[in-house]
Amino acid sequence: MPDEPLTVAGKQATNVRYSIPVTSKTMIQGIELYIPGDTSMYKLTQMGYGDHYGAHGDVFNAIINSFELPVFVTKKSDVWVPSGNIETYKSDFFTMQYPDNLDFVQTKKGTNDLAIGMRADRLDCSINIDVFDAKKLSVEKVWEQNKGRYNAKSTGQAKIDDQNAFYADYSPRKDINSRVYFAVKNDKVIRVTINYFAPQKDVYFPTFENMVKSIKLK
Repeated sequence: MPDEPLTVAGKQATNVRYSIPVTSKTMIQGIELYIPGDTSMYKLTQMGYGDHYGAHGDVFNAIINSFELPVFVTKKSDVWVPSGNIETYKSDFFTMQYPDNLDFVQTKKGTNDLAIGMRADRLDCSINIDVFDAKKLSVEKVWEQNKGRYNAKSTGQAKIDDQNAFYADYSPRKDINSRVYFAVKNDKVIRVTINYFAPQKDVYFPTFENMVKSIKLK
């Protein structure tokens, strides 16, 4: 018999009918339904001996009509991923782009002109920025005054919005690494501190570094 198209569970299925002779007058009749899923092919088989096949037609139809394809839920990754939706933080001193799945956290402002913090899914993976008076000092002088506060493993020079900047890499505690930047614009020091879980540096550090690169000083 030719294959017959049939819709099962909202999918175009193929209905293959067959019969197997048992005696000269009696045979086994049946169908095989092939239903394509997203990643698998499902087969439903129905058969009956002699007149029993036709007698159970309503039961067979009810089974076909009730069939549903399984829904597979993709397991969520345990690894944090920065959102593709980018927001812009604006202040009187700078603007900065950031993924919108970072959370703002309360930071102590003290005598600073500004203090903000954002973190990822871990408390030890964050970026903090504070702004305070440069007191007419150049970025080089500011750096000389502040670099001794950090037990730096390495130091270097960089650019923040085309302004000269200095940075230090250090480790405040086991498995946590940090990088602090110092830049000066309009007699204001912009200090950016990045903290990240060292074993997963490739997960967090690039996101925070991209945020630093996006800073536009005012």
